[in-house]
Amino acid sequence: MGRWAGCVAVVASWLVVAVPAASAHDQLGRAQPGVETTVKGSGLTRAVTIRVRDVDSGNPIPAATLSASARGEDGTVVPGSVARVGPERFRLALDLPGPGRWRVGVRIGGDAVVPTAYSFDVDAAGRSRVDPPSGRGGAGPVVWISAVAAAAGTAAIACFVVVRRRARR
Repeated sequence: MGRWAGCVAVVASWLVVAVPAASAHDQLGRAQPGVETTVKGSGLTRAVTIRVRDVDSGNPIPAATLSASARGEDGTVVPGSVARVGPERFRLALDLPGPGRWRVGVRIGGDAVVPTAYSFDVDAAGRSRVDPPSGRGGAGPVVWISAVAAAAGTAAIACFVVVRRRARR
């Protein structure tokens, strides 16, 4: 029993030290943004959802403002369009002019908000989903070959099962 009491005392002392560190806040009383980023889309179009909450309270930060831009490998800079879509959610729309790796920079500011900046990479290839397909349209030969192969495989398995059942009788 003595060993367990010692372990409990050590764990309790870690918690006492860890809790104040986890709830550290800005000396000026400003909200410290915590962010979660989700990137969706394909081709040259991306829709980014950014969730911004105060690190200390977990509440939305009404005074938060966001700005963003993307920088290509060749130095091209594309401004992003940011809109608030909820108390803690922002939507960033990116229409990239060409394929490649793009570094997206996001800045968070506002009254009573600790200025914060972060970045992430987006790899863009090909065309945007909204671009019309070139050529005659329709599914390409790879799609048709894959569909035929899948159907043939399914038929072969079904035949094997039927033959096997008949053989057991």
